[in-house]
Amino acid sequence: MSKEEVEKYVSVGDLITRGRKLIEMGECVNCKSIDNRASAFILIEMFRELKEAAYDVYGVFTVQEEVGIRGGSVAAQQIQLDFGFGLDTTIAFDVPGAVAHEKVTELGKGSIGQCP
Repeated sequence: MSKEEVEKYVSVGDLITRGRKLIEMGECVNCKSIDNRASAFILIEMFRELKEAAYDVYGVFTVQEEVGIRGGSVAAQQIQLDFGFGLDTTIAFDVPGAVAHEKVTELGKGSIGQCP
């Protein structure tokens, strides 16, 4: 929508969120916050499968990863870990009309190019 059209529905200060239900997209699914939901599921399943570990293992659900991985940074400093990794997902951008600089993933191939 244009700015003028959006302003018919939303004013400065209004609280909004995406109200999307789960949708099937071929062999894939998409919905609001599916990246966070899938990552939480994977972490829970990892701990279910983990029988013994030679080292301390921490699982952390964090906040504000889109604005500078703030929660992850705080958790890492609190735990003082030696090694860690974050898990996140995104949609495939190899769709008709995608401009080259936005094409950071391809369906079935993962990320492409260099990460900054």
